[in-house]
Amino acid sequence: MDNIWYQSEPIELKERIPPISERIAPYTILNPKDLKIKAFPKMLLKESEDEFYFTPVISLGYIKFIFNVEKPGTYQISANITHNMFSSVFKVSLDGKRIGDEIDLYLSGNDVLSVNFDLHKLSVGKYTLKFKVKHTSSKMRSMARKAYYFSLDNIILLRLEDMDGYNNAFKELSAKK
Repeated sequence: MDNIWYQSEPIELKERIPPISERIAPYTILNPKDLKIKAFPKMLLKESEDEFYFTPVISLGYIKFIFNVEKPGTYQISANITHNMFSSVFKVSLDGKRIGDEIDLYLSGNDVLSVNFDLHKLSVGKYTLKFKVKHTSSKMRSMARKAYYFSLDNIILLRLEDMDGYNNAFKELSAKK
């Protein structure tokens, strides 16, 4: 009974599957080399073309990423951020306005995880995504050094207006009002 799938005739789809270009969301990936980065204290920021590491060792530390938006719209903002045992809790803001809850980047190990910062109406221009150290994580090991480590692989922008499904749903909802 476990092998029935290969003994049955395949079923054809009645609807056409759109080409891949129409099925993959039009993400804009901003890598560290595409961003202007400011940090305090700056001497503890280590940059290269593909990556950076920031270890402020003080609870007053922060890091800012400045990026450009070329088309106005509703954007989903997310980032791939390193979580590890030397990370801490950070407050996140976009152009000085807090976005979401504080994020705890502590992890007993080391992994890059995606963090979503919700939807934002953005106009054309420069924006600053800031991560400010708040405090050490309550999960931090008692004898671990307070380093407040931070590393980001990339920032990901998704403009909803560039997605047909979003546009169709928006039109349907607008028509019902």
